[in-house]
Amino acid sequence: MDQENILTENTEIAEDAEIATYVLTEEEERLLCEVYVDEDRIREGKLYGYQLEVLEEMRAAREYIEKKYPGAAFAFTAYTPITRANSIGRIAFHTVDDPDKYYEMSLQKTENDLMIKDNFYAELVREDYDRAVRNMIKDALGIDCLVYTDFYDLKGMEVTGETTTQELIDMKDGLSRKGCLFFRSDDVDQIQVEAELKHLFTSEGLYGSYTVFTGQELIDHEKTAEELYKGISTFGKEEVTVNYFNCFDIQ
Repeated sequence: MDQENILTENTEIAEDAEIATYVLTEEEERLLCEVYVDEDRIREGKLYGYQLEVLEEMRAAREYIEKKYPGAAFAFTAYTPITRANSIGRIAFHTVDDPDKYYEMSLQKTENDLMIKDNFYAELVREDYDRAVRNMIKDALGIDCLVYTDFYDLKGMEVTGETTTQELIDMKDGLSRKGCLFFRSDDVDQIQVEAELKHLFTSEGLYGSYTVFTGQELIDHEKTAEELYKGISTFGKEEVTVNYFNCFDIQ
């Protein structure tokens, strides 16, 4: 049964005219019970009008995410609903295959619609993007490194898993990014490389913040850029040098 029929054909008005009864999925029931205190009534599917609005928002978010990423299965784990004091709702979610990695969705009411954005796209575009940036550095500077980019902007349907690397590059300051670059210390002059990277990224429109890690053993064929990124907190100060720089549109 589709979501629209659940909301219409199976609606029963209770004795209290402000309450109606709905068929809820297990996920919807759990999320509503986390938001509101009257759990027994919610488990019976009896909702006030303002709770129905939250239910419709969650269903709109479910429809959006499944349309944007067909074939992927997601689980919603928490929802902070839209209220008078909070104009943007937030949903935390993960893929069914990887429950340890969380993503975020935002929901905001516009004049005629509900604007929904997410950051799951980064998981799908990162590998190709990082490979292109690595090759760009190799071509321009003549040295190799590992690259890991975190796209932290929430984006709607304009950025999907089908968005190409060139399209991401062309977005320039329309897409915030945080890049981590890992070099072997005997391959680079840190001051010179940082200046050259800043010039390269600025000229190419790869605006954002960057962290450069240099260390003798950083380029390890047994480790990926993501594994290095996840292990940043374990780097010893004596083993790894860390520098930061930002690139902005200077035109």
